[in-house]
Amino acid sequence: MMKSTYILFALFFLFAITTTLPSATATVLDTDGYPLGNGEAYYILPVFTEGIKDIGGEIELAKTGNDTCPLTIVQSPSKVSNGLPTIITSKLSIGSIKEGLPLDLLFSDNDVPFCSPVPSKWSIVKDDLEKWSVKLAPYYSTREAYFYIENVNLNNYKLGFRSLSST
Repeated sequence: MMKSTYILFALFFLFAITTTLPSATATVLDTDGYPLGNGEAYYILPVFTEGIKDIGGEIELAKTGNDTCPLTIVQSPSKVSNGLPTIITSKLSIGSIKEGLPLDLLFSDNDVPFCSPVPSKWSIVKDDLEKWSVKLAPYYSTREAYFYIENVNLNNYKLGFRSLSST
């Protein structure tokens, strides 16, 4: 069952790379103040703050580079797009998602094109031009990394990834 609530994330959500594991203490809350359920689907929204214009919309899939199938996870340029709901899971959590825990992010198989891999798990991958991006796996060469959620302020969160290797 997909929740109708949303999670707010900072615009720079996919580009935080570090090598240390943060402490997993606080429970991540949705926009209604309820804990994120492990294995539940949520829409990921950008944080709208005063002074920031044309920030775009939610998460969707796009063709990039030489892709023949939309496998790259991008922020929609449309502010009215609902995007795709993202299923958030952690093997280290029972019940609710905590800040800093390693996460698996994926889309429901019903929400992705037939040409995408199943399951539709997000991965950090290197493309033909040696650039790192977030795509549905398996695709290109996958980086050993995991996603995590971190509180930025109040109930605004940042979605990032941490490398498991130094490369």
